[in-house]
Amino acid sequence: MARNLQFKGNKNLSHPARLINYTSSQPLTDSIFKDWQNRLANEYARLGYFWTAVNIETTQHKITINIQQNNQARAGQIDFKGNFSISINQLSSVLRKPRRFSNLQLEQQINRLINYYADNGYPFAKILARDFTIDEQAQTISYTIEIQENSQAIINEVYFTNTTVLNNRLKQIFRFQPGQSYSRTKTRQKLASLAESHISYRNYQILSIDTAYILEVDLKPMKSSQITGMLTYLPSDKNFNGYFYFTNHNFFNSLRRVKFALEKFGAYTLFSLEYADPYLFNFNLGAGVNHITYDTIYSQTDVNCDLKLPVNPIFSTNFKINYVRLASAIPMLNSNATWWFGQGLQFKTADLNKNIPRTYSVTIMPQIGSRRIQTQNTHLSHLDIGVHTDLPVKNRLGYTLDIVAKYIYCKDGLTMADSLRLGGIKNLRGYQENQFATNQYLLIKNELRYYLGSTTLLAFDDLALINQPDKKPVKNGFGIGLRINSKIGTVGIDYGLSQIT
Repeated sequence: MARNLQFKGNKNLSHPARLINYTSSQPLTDSIFKDWQNRLANEYARLGYFWTAVNIETTQHKITINIQQNNQARAGQIDFKGNFSISINQLSSVLRKPRRFSNLQLEQQINRLINYYADNGYPFAKILARDFTIDEQAQTISYTIEIQENSQAIINEVYFTNTTVLNNRLKQIFRFQPGQSYSRTKTRQKLASLAESHISYRNYQILSIDTAYILEVDLKPMKSSQITGMLTYLPSDKNFNGYFYFTNHNFFNSLRRVKFALEKFGAYTLFSLEYADPYLFNFNLGAGVNHITYDTIYSQTDVNCDLKLPVNPIFSTNFKINYVRLASAIPMLNSNATWWFGQGLQFKTADLNKNIPRTYSVTIMPQIGSRRIQTQNTHLSHLDIGVHTDLPVKNRLGYTLDIVAKYIYCKDGLTMADSLRLGGIKNLRGYQENQFATNQYLLIKNELRYYLGSTTLLAFDDLALINQPDKKPVKNGFGIGLRINSKIGTVGIDYGLSQIT
């Protein structure tokens, strides 16, 4: 006969019935009840409640499990022993002794020490907790951390497997320098630089040959060609923007990329063609052409070139030059030519070994320019500051935040023409920048992403704050999106609404 299961006194387990694998059809015996008691007591011990009492009462129609958890154990004295070169004060600082003791806290302490050693040249360090002493009266648990450092790993060579790219070329992309001690964090940052060149890896390992150490990176096979596309549609005003990337191998066997984009917002239309070679003679090279039309009022052509030089695995410096040609029905805005030149800096760090990648980046790009309108010369300056963050919230759930602040200065006040140049090259979902004759604005983009295998679902909210002397209009866009990774590449669509407040 099936009996109802009831728990009393449980304060820390969210699904205790799952822990004991209870089903209403299973036979109930003394050995089953004993197994339940052991499972519950062990789980409470893992949380630090070592003196938990579990009692089971049964009637014809009900099973009652009474749990008396008592006090959580306090952390007692922690000793270190073994062969280690790092000071005990430093080890204690990394360990961060908790106020309360639990097996979960102990696992976190051990992992912190392992990660610390892996970041400081000792990836083969073995760390164990042993010699536990329980003081029943004081309800404390003391223990010893045993450390075996083993040899320091000085990486003298790196090899890449499962690839047709020359090893020396990959070492340059990886920014490898022989004779440096191994660091897990720095290695993952360097692996992120491979991802920027569209080169992915499965895993990596450290091999020991005699007294020398070699880093071996197993790469994923590169697709000979790949298409990546995206489409955003706004049903409120029937505007859309879309693009697709086509990537294939260049003559260095990394991937070159071509992007085509089309945007339509009312009478405004943009055609864009961009080329990017992620690795060419030790730098990233990109170029593009944008052609913008706005009804019969004006048309604009923008030719740009970008050059990115890696300084180290975290920092890179960027050079950008633009040439803009503007033809307008308004004589004052007709431009013979506009030149922009800028040099910026990017800081970027990433951990790609997580189920959800964790990345941070900050970009600063100041530019100066000169415009000639009819017989009048205009001096321009322009500053972009961008912050990008990808953070895991929990398993399969991630959060993305982009903040971009833009400022443009025009000596003779012709900011209308300058904002037209900015419009269309980059846009926020739901609205384009060139609608505003302004020289200061802030863009904020939020995304909450749910990762499910090769499919990603996202909810987004985009915000634009435009600063003008007399008013500060705000535009807001929100909606949902879908990304699917397939054999031909990544395909996605966004569906949203935008509004002006």
